[in-house]
Amino acid sequence: MIKILVVDLIIFIVFCIASIVGYQRSYRISLVNLVIHLFSIFLSALVAGALVNKVVSYLPKKLKVSLFVPDSFYYLIEPYEENIIPFIVFFILFVVAFVIIKSVVYVFSVNYKWHQYFFPSAKFNRIGDGLLSVLLSILNAYTYVIVIVIILAFPLFDFVKPYSLSNLLLKVNPYVSHLVEEFYQPYEDVKKSIDLFGNELDDLFANNKVNLNQLEQFIKKHPNQRQEIQAAFKEFLPFMATTSAYLSFFLDNKIDAHEMEAYLTSMKTYIDHNVITLEIFNSYYKELIRNGTYDRLIEDEVISDEALKTLINSGMLNDDNLKKLKNM
Repeated sequence: MIKILVVDLIIFIVFCIASIVGYQRSYRISLVNLVIHLFSIFLSALVAGALVNKVVSYLPKKLKVSLFVPDSFYYLIEPYEENIIPFIVFFILFVVAFVIIKSVVYVFSVNYKWHQYFFPSAKFNRIGDGLLSVLLSILNAYTYVIVIVIILAFPLFDFVKPYSLSNLLLKVNPYVSHLVEEFYQPYEDVKKSIDLFGNELDDLFANNKVNLNQLEQFIKKHPNQRQEIQAAFKEFLPFMATTSAYLSFFLDNKIDAHEMEAYLTSMKTYIDHNVITLEIFNSYYKELIRNGTYDRLIEDEVISDEALKTLINSGMLNDDNLKKLKNM
């Protein structure tokens, strides 16, 4: 609760500063600044959008952010991994274009006193002029603050709550609110799963290793929530589909046929005991294949040809996973 109040207090102070500065100058200057700001955002987005695909085309095809991110942070990029690099490129281009465009336009606006040409016949008294300038300055500040609020709204940060000032800033703009809700939905689902497991989550995923024994014990403690627990566990599968997490099921970092047989026997036991389901097992392999982890393990000869054949002939994989593994 304290961290939420601190965030709201900082936002309030920013708007107060913007109001004080705005009141001390003419509304025409504040209007020019706001127009320049919005124009710079719009033009920078167009420039970045036009160049992003061209820049990305020069990058290596196999370049993925997950190659440079520790497995423990993979959950941050997994839902949008294919779009991460284009987004990073777009963001860099946008910032560079924004700085250049706004700087150039602002210099011209000051040197040529553009504010003189904005509503020259409109006359206000000092208070009216100041209040209008305050409003325009707050709108200008809002475009900066909302970016910070969007970041703080990330579900696992848990900085933005209902009835807070930061949440109000999101809701006041329906487009931004919808975009944030849609983008963060996968993380909201994960957060609900985290809340379900509570303090036992650390034991379930200690050091990025999956402990199915711990999952079995958790289900035994809450037998009436078995389906809910399995559904929550399934939410974690994309974040468990990493090299270190998968290898934690094996004794060595070189998987031969015997190790694969022992692993499959163990998985069948967990399935028979209804700790996990065959659907969960296949969903896990779907993620391993989708994100390229299994392909890299085969390519690096971590998984031997005989081990792969053992997995394929186990009868545990669905047709989709079988087809993809046979083509590796």
